[in-house]
Amino acid sequence: MNRNKNRSRKNKNSASEQLNIIKKILWIGGIGLIVMILSTLLVSYIITKDKENPSLERKKPSVMEDKTKQTEKKVFGVIHHISDEDQLIELYDIEEEKKVYLVVDITTEMKDQYGQAMTLSQFRVGDIIQVKYIQEKDKNKSKYIRISAETWNNPNINNVKLDQEQKNIQVGNHYYHYTDALVTRYKNQPFDLASLDLIDEVTIKGYGDQVLTIILEKSHGYVTVQDYDQYTEGTLEIGTNILVPLQEANEVPIPEGIHKVVINREAKQPFTSQIMVEAGKTVVINPGETPAKIGTLELQVNAKDYKLFIDEIEQSNSTKSVELDYGEHTILIQKTDYEDWTSTIEIKQPYTRIKIDLIQKAKFIHIQTNPSGAEVYVDDNYVGYSPISTPLEIGEHKILIRKEGFESKEHKINIREDNQDVYYTFPPLEPQKESSIESMNKDTIDNKSTTEETLAE
Repeated sequence: MNRNKNRSRKNKNSASEQLNIIKKILWIGGIGLIVMILSTLLVSYIITKDKENPSLERKKPSVMEDKTKQTEKKVFGVIHHISDEDQLIELYDIEEEKKVYLVVDITTEMKDQYGQAMTLSQFRVGDIIQVKYIQEKDKNKSKYIRISAETWNNPNINNVKLDQEQKNIQVGNHYYHYTDALVTRYKNQPFDLASLDLIDEVTIKGYGDQVLTIILEKSHGYVTVQDYDQYTEGTLEIGTNILVPLQEANEVPIPEGIHKVVINREAKQPFTSQIMVEAGKTVVINPGETPAKIGTLELQVNAKDYKLFIDEIEQSNSTKSVELDYGEHTILIQKTDYEDWTSTIEIKQPYTRIKIDLIQKAKFIHIQTNPSGAEVYVDDNYVGYSPISTPLEIGEHKILIRKEGFESKEHKINIREDNQDVYYTFPPLEPQKESSIESMNKDTIDNKSTTEETLAE
């Protein structure tokens, strides 16, 4: 019985607690709803009030903003001077054509044309930049400085032509103009445009058709060949791009730096040297007396054991090739039983080959026959009546002797290589037999008849 009473009390207490929790939640929710409604009404009231009658406190910030915009300026120009110590940049304003001095501090944003961060020390005189700054009293405080991406840049080029009177610059087929504000730099110093040569290497920067900066990357010096005016031929070769006749090799403009120099002359060995050319200075080259060029002469002779003379000096008997100075040389070849061979040969290239055919001297053969008055044929060629003397070359020959009333006779002879003429007395001819005579007479009559018939026709 007591247990049932305790359970009844606990149930009543639990229901009472739940009811209290619900009341609290409703109370808090009601208060929140009221706060939210009041906040909405307050905001709506403030907005409506501002529209109808703006307060002075709302106007002041607007006036300050307008004032700030009026003092901010944007400039497009060329750097004329940089002071790292004073944190200053001297800028030439291209549009207003005047100089502007800018203060740089830690709040200044500095970037290159690609958006990468830079420091003041990385900027260079001649850089074309875009700047935003604020005028504060007597200072122009830079907000940002950026290398302009709207400009063009022609790096490391040659053959730049200037017209200083018209203030025009030609680069290839393009023409530009410049003003007195043009920045020129060579080794961080300005230079005179009049000193610029076509061979100089320059970098040109500009905007539109105007050149703003010329940076001389590599200047030039000069080369002179000593006694250049005494040469009648030859060339001065410098590197791979410069070739000048020797007689014009005076104050030749050459890019500064180390160069290989070669002096070529027609009959002389090349003079080669390395020179160091400094900007604005002249290097004098003295090639001196260079040795003559040497070429090889090869002789192809159709005989052996000959004597060779070159410029009247006898050479070795075994000489088949010889080295000679460039120029003209007299060649003489002598051999027993051969005609002398001589000629003037010009050596003008590293290798020369000549073919020489020596001609054997003719020997005389003296022929006696019995009976005399016979016809003599040498190698089937009629040479006359005996006794007779006729020239013959060395070697084998065929001699035919004919005389009317005698049998013809053929002999073979051999002419040897010596200096002696040859004397031949051949055996007597044998008298011709009657049958041979009749045959010969018949041939003679037939030949006569044929001749008469031909004449008759």
